[in-house]
Amino acid sequence: MSVEEDHDDVMSEEDITVVESMTMQEHASKKRKFTSKVWNDFDWSRDKDGKEKATCKHCGKEYAYDSQKGGTSTMSRHLKKCPRLKMKDVGRLLLSTNNGELATRARKIDQSKFRNLVARLIIGKNLPFNCVEWTEFRELCSYLNVDVETISRNTTRSDILKMHKFQKEVIRKKLQCAPGKICLTSDMWTSVNTTGYISLTVHFVDQDWVLQKFLLNFSPLPPPHTGQALSDKLFLMLNDWGIEGKVTSITLDNAASNTSCVKIMKSRFIARNVMSDTGKRNFHIRCCAHIINIIVRDGLTEIDPAVIKIRLAVKYLKGSQRRKQISWILSAI
Repeated sequence: MSVEEDHDDVMSEEDITVVESMTMQEHASKKRKFTSKVWNDFDWSRDKDGKEKATCKHCGKEYAYDSQKGGTSTMSRHLKKCPRLKMKDVGRLLLSTNNGELATRARKIDQSKFRNLVARLIIGKNLPFNCVEWTEFRELCSYLNVDVETISRNTTRSDILKMHKFQKEVIRKKLQCAPGKICLTSDMWTSVNTTGYISLTVHFVDQDWVLQKFLLNFSPLPPPHTGQALSDKLFLMLNDWGIEGKVTSITLDNAASNTSCVKIMKSRFIARNVMSDTGKRNFHIRCCAHIINIIVRDGLTEIDPAVIKIRLAVKYLKGSQRRKQISWILSAI
């Protein structure tokens, strides 16, 4: 190979500069892959000076965009107030993409409303938080509206806690606006895993003379379940709601610890001068349902022999397929 031929194979500095310039132009003209959903409603382009911009497909408003820094919050805010996007024109359908396929939709989904409805569903039907991550649930939401944004169990938990906090403030205001005294109902029991729980319910008549009832607390109660511990827990609940000065009576069952609890609570109310002489006499109301339950259980012990005989007769009939067939034929006749 000659020196001249070898010289022809080597690129000059001018040729290298031209190639690099062409590569940069091809790279600049190459369409970017955007992952944000706002690009369903915006077009990306460059102006004469080479600066990037995003243009709304509906109203034509332009925004500066830097692909190196990213960020689509400005465009998201624009979509919430875009005048053309909010037009209630039934004949005008907007186009959106879902996995590369075009789909028509009549309106934009309100994500906050969707999350609120999901939280209400979970609370009302006692569903687990991870139900929002079920494949079937997400497929259903996507079928109803392709713009639905999937949420996680942590997001759902946060939404439910916010809803609980909001509803608690609503009930607190109603209690503060109650024109008269309020009555309490409380119960305490131990679950199968030996964990104690206590509940507190309030009853009062509002400004429109409508009887209101709210479950204020459902809290675990660690041992010991003595009268002192019960009264301390109840006073913590009352102070949290700010209604310790409006209590006129409390309904409890006939347990011995509840009797001592009422005595301690009554002494505290008297010390704070928030209870009248009539209230002292009628403060403790014994639960009628608990009394009837005790009477029924004592009555059932008197008929236990007859109940046992009936159970043995039914067990005898079900103990053989032949006897079951005969009993079935007789009952059909």
